[in-house]
Amino acid sequence: MVTFIGLYLGIIFLMSSAAILALKELSESTDNKERFRMLRKIGADEKMLHQALFRQIGIFFLFPLIIAIIHSIFGILFCNRLLSVFGNEELLPSIIMTATFIVAIYGGYFLLTYFCSKNIIREKI
Repeated sequence: MVTFIGLYLGIIFLMSSAAILALKELSESTDNKERFRMLRKIGADEKMLHQALFRQIGIFFLFPLIIAIIHSIFGILFCNRLLSVFGNEELLPSIIMTATFIVAIYGGYFLLTYFCSKNIIREKI
């Protein structure tokens, strides 16, 4: 029961934080529309603009993920010590499955945010 509640809350927090990051970045993109227009006027091509946008969103999504990974490493080390008292259980398959799930959700939000932001800054001719 505790495991189910923990997983449920973890998934909810992951999805809500990714959604908040995506909405924040999309609102930034609408604010940055004029800045990208100015970059086009001074000679930046679309490839450069898309790379800059990808890096900006990547950094914005990467820092919370790095903090979560560091936090998880210490949590897993603590749980490993706790489980060794009761009998050592193999955690690697669970860690891989969880990491895959997190990358799928978080990566999906990242890509969705990037493509929507790219549409927002696109110059209408």
